[in-house]
Amino acid sequence: KTGLKIKRVVRIKGNLIPNIAHEEESLNNLIHTDMDETNPGNFVSMVYYVTDSDGDTTILDEDKKTVLLTSQPKKGNAIWFNSKQNHRSAVPKSHKRRVVINFILELDI
Repeated sequence: KTGLKIKRVVRIKGNLIPNIAHEEESLNNLIHTDMDETNPGNFVSMVYYVTDSDGDTTILDEDKKTVLLTSQPKKGNAIWFNSKQNHRSAVPKSHKRRVVINFILELDI
């Protein structure tokens, strides 16, 4: 549906984040990239939402402060973005768990 040509699958993994007691400042997980600039090639990350939840995925600009996109987990939906883009997930507060499948794909460009 995206029209992307996949060269190879780099990684597929499942993530389960339970709703457990946290300090308010720890509810946003670590800002990270899935691939860094030292990796030559074109990579895309996809987050597939297995269940409805809170615990949004946030895509950030290079300054790691400016929010470019926020995506709430909705069962059956997915988002995709450049794997070298800063992003983070958040811990669910009103649902029991946040369940996603993460893909990192190298594109054939």
